[in-house]
Amino acid sequence: MTSIKLHLPHLSMNTTKPVPIKPLIGCNPVEQLARQVRLDGLYALDGRDSIDHEMHGLYTGLWVKYAGTPLTDKDSSK
Repeated sequence: MTSIKLHLPHLSMNTTKPVPIKPLIGCNPVEQLARQVRLDGLYALDGRDSIDHEMHGLYTGLWVKYAGTPLTDKDSSK
């Protein structure tokens, strides 16, 4: 059996140099947080928080599946 060795220095945990993070132009952190909170609510509403759900661990399709569905009274006023 032949073994393959990969050299992936960018994945090394032995680095002491911080990786620079570039700010995203036009990104609104408050808006992004609101989107994530809504997706987390849709995830629970769909039952994906149950380990037995076939889509457990995936957020795929939630936004489209529940488009227009209010999660709270606050959402329904929009």
